[in-house]
This record gives sequence, structure tokens and C-alpha cells, in this order.
Amino acid sequence: SEQPQKQDLRRESYGNYIGTAQELWATYLSDGSEDEKDAAAVRLSVAEARVALVAENPKIKDAAMKLREVLTPEPSTYPKGLEGEQQQAQDYKEASEDFLDAARDETETIGE
Repeated sequence: SEQPQKQDLRRESYGNYIGTAQELWATYLSDGSEDEKDAAAVRLSVAEARVALVAENPKIKDAAMKLREVLTPEPSTYPKGLEGEQQQAQDYKEASEDFLDAARDETETIGE
């Protein structure tokens, strides 16, 4: 079974990632400046790198990557206007739930 420190580090990394994702999403909801979005996107990349370092299960890395792609989309991904915003919001909700599910699965099975 795994050392508790590693388990704590994993939980902390996953919690930090989802918190950073929520922070970046909030810059969209509040019409944050491009600088605010860019700074939050950099923090998300750093948090994702930590997830990649500690994750045992590739599902977590994939879920983190999908969430980042929703939050830092290519300009062509979501059309400008309400329809694009609604699609991004739906994708964000699904991607964050997928990440949380994968993180929960991994942290609950640790040490069994």
C-alpha cells in the first residue's frame, strides 16, 4: 500500500487543479480582462503539470487535459455569442465532473 504522504500530495494536486480551473472559469463569467485570463491559464498549466506528476491513472491526466482544452479553447472551438458561451459552459460542467469522478475513483482506491 502507498505512503499517506503520496496520497495527500495527490489529493492536494487534484484539489488545486479543480480550484484553479474554477478560478479561470470565473474570469469568463465576470468578463475578466485578457491579462486575467492569461494569468489564470498559466496557473492552470502549472496545476495540470502537478497532476501529471502524481496521477497513477491515465484517466486523470486525460480528464485534466480535456478540462484545460475547454477553458483555453482554440478560437474556432466556440462561436462568438450566446450559443458558443452556452456550449462552453456545458462542456466545462461535463469536463469538471469527469475530472472530479476520476480523481475520486483514484483517491478512494489508494491503499486498498
